[in-house]
Amino acid sequence: MRIPTILAAVLVLAACGGSDPGSTSVPEGATPVNGTAICDPAGKTVRDSGEEMTVTARWTCEMDATDARVSGLLEMQVDETVADAAIGGWASSDDAVLTADDGTWSGELTAAMSYDSVLPQARYIDPIWMGQARLTGDDGLDGLQLDLYVAAGYYDQQIELGFAGWIADAG
Repeated sequence: MRIPTILAAVLVLAACGGSDPGSTSVPEGATPVNGTAICDPAGKTVRDSGEEMTVTARWTCEMDATDARVSGLLEMQVDETVADAAIGGWASSDDAVLTADDGTWSGELTAAMSYDSVLPQARYIDPIWMGQARLTGDDGLDGLQLDLYVAAGYYDQQIELGFAGWIADAG
């Protein structure tokens, strides 16, 4: 993993409450989880209407997490929309599926994108993502929900991702 991805994961952990004992970010009774992933955005297509650009790709990610229920293969169709390259845009997926040894998770991911990060650690990342995912357990993970905060950056032809969140009873 590159240093910016590790720093992004630290930023994500801070958003989840970090080590603050008074934090209420992780629900009571939930299991905290964090980790990293390397993703391959295959089959990329670009549509440019003149007012905005949409980039679509099928992502395949190898997830490595502190909880085995979140380690595995994540696959999702990602649509990135850039309204202004100087400002950034947003990304989303409504068909994210994570297959782990204990079962599967499925759900949605949304993120904001920036092409002009103010973080000096991210100056070589283009673009940088910050977002969240909510996935529901199935096939052995029934009754559980996975909530993740995600930071990602493009490097060459792959994406490095850091994430932190929790597993809780679906409710």
